[in-house]
Amino acid sequence: MAPGAGGSSQRGGASRPRSRRAALGGALGGALGGALGWEPAGPARAQPLGPLGRARPLGGPKLRGRPAREVARVLEADLRDSQYFVTGQLTPEVFADDCRFIDPTNDVVGLSRYVKALGVLFDPAHAAVGLEELEVRGGQEVAARFRLGGYLRFPWRPYVEPFEGEVVWELGEDGLVHTQRQEWRGKSPAQALAESFTPTFGARRTSWEYISAPQYWQDRVADCSTCSASERAKARGSEGGSGAPGPGGQE
Repeated sequence: MAPGAGGSSQRGGASRPRSRRAALGGALGGALGGALGWEPAGPARAQPLGPLGRARPLGGPKLRGRPAREVARVLEADLRDSQYFVTGQLTPEVFADDCRFIDPTNDVVGLSRYVKALGVLFDPAHAAVGLEELEVRGGQEVAARFRLGGYLRFPWRPYVEPFEGEVVWELGEDGLVHTQRQEWRGKSPAQALAESFTPTFGARRTSWEYISAPQYWQDRVADCSTCSASERAKARGSEGGSGAPGPGGQE
């Protein structure tokens, strides 16, 4: 075990502050997870946690037996228009009530618990998700690439720098979403935790305008060797710029 995570530290004063910071980060992470009722990513645990309560039925009659392409259209609208990663406003009828939601930092079992957690995480007025592309993979999987960023609701106004990721919805034999998995690109779990506990001051940045405007793609040109063909085309097409605010723009 590495020093600062429960192991012995080296002699001298330089290592002890790191250990204290690591311990503080771990405590804050535990406090955040406990407050939201979220669990560390890994094998699912079924015990109800904290204020999220037990998983309960959500929404109307489930839309069972629908083809994957029809479910994909619902998910696309939920993500692009309803911004559900930020707002929690999804269509519960296409999700199983015991759906499992996994990302690099959390593992939540229960649709109602996930929606409740989203409701206390991002500030919808100052955060957004941008849908890049969505596809159906076979008959039981839908995948999308997205951009997400903005302010969290916590009193110290932490700001999550926009990042990219992929989400995969796995459908069961009944046609409902039984698992949602997110993978992030360029955002480690440690970075996400650090951003969650870093206070900001002054006017809020215009997150949505930035991640949906040409300036976002201009900032990616240098790294476009790792982009998809559609991203490279979009970056090249935006090099003229639009004067849109970048990550440092103010409201």
